[in-house]
Amino acid sequence: MLNRVVQPFSFMGSIFVEKERFLSGEISSLILDHEYAHVRERHTYDIILAEIAKVIFWFNPFVHSIRKEIELNHEFIADEYVLRGSGNKKDYLKLMVGPEWMVESSPLISNNSFKLVKSRIQMLTTWSESIRKKVLRVGMLLLVFSTMLFYACTHEVTLVNPKSDKYLVVVDPGHGGLDPGVNGSGILEKDVVLQISKLVPRYISNDQIVVKFTREEDKFVGLEERVVMSTDWRADLFVSVHFNAQPGKPEKTATEIYYPNEGKQSPTPRIFAFGPAFNAFDGLREPDVRTAGFWVLKRSKCPAVLIELDYLTNKAVQERALEEDYQHVMAKRIAKVIEGGYDSWLQKES
Repeated sequence: MLNRVVQPFSFMGSIFVEKERFLSGEISSLILDHEYAHVRERHTYDIILAEIAKVIFWFNPFVHSIRKEIELNHEFIADEYVLRGSGNKKDYLKLMVGPEWMVESSPLISNNSFKLVKSRIQMLTTWSESIRKKVLRVGMLLLVFSTMLFYACTHEVTLVNPKSDKYLVVVDPGHGGLDPGVNGSGILEKDVVLQISKLVPRYISNDQIVVKFTREEDKFVGLEERVVMSTDWRADLFVSVHFNAQPGKPEKTATEIYYPNEGKQSPTPRIFAFGPAFNAFDGLREPDVRTAGFWVLKRSKCPAVLIELDYLTNKAVQERALEEDYQHVMAKRIAKVIEGGYDSWLQKES
């Protein structure tokens, strides 16, 4: 965070924002998602290599043209990442041309310069055949260039993780880093769900169940990256842990468990209801079980659920959220859901 007036931009593995505006919540999450896409895809390295190529082959106009195409393609990739998540296209277009994000172009940083906006708007609003061909052409050039660079620098080959005989569960503590989630009178969702999630393994009694986490510290992990982790690890179950919010109803309290909308692409059919696991939430109330179109649920390659443990806008929940006893109770409940998922998986396999 910078102590001066600056519009958000990314360079290497960092996103730079104005400290005062960020802490006051004035910077849209869509902007942060866009810049995170640049960081995640390591776009700075492409730009640096292109600049080096311009210096060496300064006499070749084709090199200068490729540099511009690479920058434009980076913006298309980042725009697509935002809209594949929770981004609303109409709101995003308004934000794109607004003063909150518009900056002058700089050679090495990823930012929202005037000269790129027109092309980006055309891309988002009219997917013509010529644009598709243009993006495909640039993508192929980048692929060839990246492949050549890879084999020139290393012999190592990364293998897909082999499937274990164990039942692998990916526990996904929601939010993190730049994304605090719900703010319940200073108690941040990202902190509470991380603390509770890390307690879950100790309450799983079945030694056939192995737990991995999408994050084990306070860091930002994009939605797509969470699903990619689960896929790469060949998970059998994905469990995303959250707290809900309803500022207009501070007395609201409920535990809600979501699984994907049933469809041809859904790996979690309606019959996969985790058996008696939902009864694990015995005590004050039964959980509400329903379907939803959350991004991590829709994109998951394995059965997936998202648990909203309670409402962090409720004062009583806020008072208990950081208590050790409360967190252990919640961890036990999540563990019961996981063991119920394992039981249903055994029935399905048999």
